[in-house]
Amino acid sequence: MILAQQQRQALCDTALAVGPDAPTLCSPWTVKDLLAHLVIRERRPDTLPGIGVSALLGTPTRSRMSSPHETLQTSLV
Repeated sequence: MILAQQQRQALCDTALAVGPDAPTLCSPWTVKDLLAHLVIRERRPDTLPGIGVSALLGTPTRSRMSSPHETLQTSLV
């Protein structure tokens, strides 16, 4: 396993351990918000403008909130 894969696995393990509603250092984002951001950044570049606008408004995008926590975690590994 390469370093990036190990780091992603560690991130996902931590996210599952603390749960989707746990706070992050990127307040007011929760763990679910952070995972969704990472998944969208990697897999849905067409939605990046919406993430930026949403971040400025302080509200999560609809696409981030519609995915279950476990689905987001699985998408990162």
